[in-house]
Amino acid sequence: MEITGILHKIDEVENYGSSFQTRFFYIRIIDKYAKTQYLKFRLSNNRIELLDGFNLNDEIVINFELEGNEVKNAKNEFVIFDRKEVYGITSSKDSTLSKLNVSTIYLPTEGEEDEELSF
Repeated sequence: MEITGILHKIDEVENYGSSFQTRFFYIRIIDKYAKTQYLKFRLSNNRIELLDGFNLNDEIVINFELEGNEVKNAKNEFVIFDRKEVYGITSSKDSTLSKLNVSTIYLPTEGEEDEELSF
């Protein structure tokens, strides 16, 4: 999955023993109702460095997967955990070419058929 948003907040790296690290960060997007939404994403282990070089308020493109699992809690109840695990981050400026639709065809509107286009 891919989403573009503004880098809003970056948490500190959290260490869990000597072999597992996580870092959470947040982006903000404007939804289809023109409302600001904040989304939390997780980086783990060797992907923590993916945020290096980015600053707050940078527009970034995030490649991620939705992951989830069901576990029993201390009360013996099933609880579902989900997360957005990040596998890639690029600047939205760097990904402009990948967003172009090369199959787009220009069709002239009525009356333009005979006009010469200058390039």
